[in-house]
Amino acid sequence: MMIALAALSLTGCLASGALPEAMIPAVSTSSTCSVAPMLSGAFTLGTVGGGQQTFALGSSKISDVGLSEAVLRSLSSHGLLASEEATAVYRLDVYLVHLDQPATGLLTEVFTFVRYTLVSRRDGRVLLDDLVEASATLDAVDVFYGVKRLRLVNEEAMKANLASFLESLCAQAEAGAFADTGALP
Repeated sequence: MMIALAALSLTGCLASGALPEAMIPAVSTSSTCSVAPMLSGAFTLGTVGGGQQTFALGSSKISDVGLSEAVLRSLSSHGLLASEEATAVYRLDVYLVHLDQPATGLLTEVFTFVRYTLVSRRDGRVLLDDLVEASATLDAVDVFYGVKRLRLVNEEAMKANLASFLESLCAQAEAGAFADTGALP
C-alpha cells in the first residue's frame, strides 16, 4: 500500500488543495474603490468556514485555512485590510456555502457559492449579507491531467468569486450604501 501511495505521489496522481495565492484576484479599477477613504484600511477578517480538507486520494477542495489566507491577502492587496484589528471599522465573515464540482469529464466547470457578511464593529449591525456565485471552466486542452485541472479550476472559481464580491462591495460603497450606517469613522 505504501509503495502504491509513493508511486502515485511521484507521478502527481494525488489530489492537492487549492493554493491561497492562486485564489487572489488581481487589483483592477472595478475592484478598487474610488471611495478609498471610506473603506481603506477599514476591514478585519472574522469567521471563515465551510471549506473542506483535501484528501490525497479524493478530489481537490478549498480548505478554511486556504480560503482565509486568500481573503486576507485579497483585502490587503486591495487596501481594505486594517493594519491592526482594533482599528477596523468592519468585520467580514466569509462562508463557503457550496463548491459544485463535476464527478468526472474532460470539461471541468466549478461553481463557488460564498456568503459574505459585513458587520459594523461599532454596533454589531449587519451592513451587507451577500451570497456570491462565480464559476470557472477548464478543459483537457488547457490542462490534460484531471486532478491538477480540478485544483486549478477550483482556484480560478474562488478567485472569480472574490473579485465579484470586491467589485460589488466597491459599487455599493460608491452608491452610498454605507454612508448613513453610523459605522464609518
